[in-house]
Amino acid sequence: MSMTACPGCGLPRAEDQLARPCPVCDAGPGAVLAAPPVAKPPSAPDPTRNLPADVSAMNRTAAGAEGFPAWFRWAAVFAVGVGTGVGGVLAWQADRTHPPTEVAQVTPNDSRPLPPLPSVPGRRVEVAPGPHEPTAAPEPEPESSPPEPQPPAPAPDRAIIIELNLPNGTYHLPFTMKKGERVVLKGKVNSFRARGLDGGAVLDASGLEAAQVYVGGKIDNGSTLKLNAPNGTVTFAAAVGGKSKVEIAAPGGDVTFTAPTTPTRPGSAIDGGSTVTITARTTDLRGDVNGSATRVAVSLPRNGSLRAVAVRGTAAVEYRVADGKGTPDVSAGFVSPAAAFKRAE
Repeated sequence: MSMTACPGCGLPRAEDQLARPCPVCDAGPGAVLAAPPVAKPPSAPDPTRNLPADVSAMNRTAAGAEGFPAWFRWAAVFAVGVGTGVGGVLAWQADRTHPPTEVAQVTPNDSRPLPPLPSVPGRRVEVAPGPHEPTAAPEPEPESSPPEPQPPAPAPDRAIIIELNLPNGTYHLPFTMKKGERVVLKGKVNSFRARGLDGGAVLDASGLEAAQVYVGGKIDNGSTLKLNAPNGTVTFAAAVGGKSKVEIAAPGGDVTFTAPTTPTRPGSAIDGGSTVTITARTTDLRGDVNGSATRVAVSLPRNGSLRAVAVRGTAAVEYRVADGKGTPDVSAGFVSPAAAFKRAE
């Protein structure tokens, strides 16, 4: 059976039913299919719409329209709120997706100070000092011989004992002793060099066996010096004065006070009531022996020698022969009338 659309509403109907009216649109036979309504194009806006009829009212309206209308401001607030909410949600999701990254803390290993920060007006800027890392001490270089002991300057009324083992080396006492300081030297060295003594200082080197001894400074103001140089040499380049005491044990060795006394320089004089005791094969006193109560006692072997350039004031130089026999070679260049240069019994 063929079907034909109703000419009124388009409902499909059998051909044998077209002679009766359509049960939907009641269109009878021969009705024409109505065309769908055509939308009317929008008309152009009326430029005079919403305008006041009075010209003065138009001016008031223009003056009030200089700012944004109220609906625009509310729309802007709404847009900002929406944007803020969206940004917060995105940031929260990003924090949950990407955990915070830990920043490594680097400790500087340089002890140099940091450069100063630029000052901010009205605020005080303080720079904390950088951490200090101790510097490793340099390794000592190998030495062919043991290092010389270098003691600190001794405190008054307290002795410093130094033991030496330098049979082929030299030991220098590194300071001038003074003000009641006391140093005791023991052991053995090839060469010992000392500076001066002052203020009642005591240097006891009677237990130090030395092949060579050199004293370069003055022995003064009640100081005491004891030396030991068996078969060695002992040299004084300065004076002994101020009631000081010197003991030199150099059996089989040579003792020399080298610096002559001049009108402007004492040289290696023995003066000022000092006492010097010498045991040696030869003794040479090139400086003057002078002053009140100054005493020099020399012990010689039978083949020894004693030479004094000058004995002045009331000073005395006495010598004795070790075994009591023999006639050593002794001489004095000048002896004042009140002085003494003689052999002791």
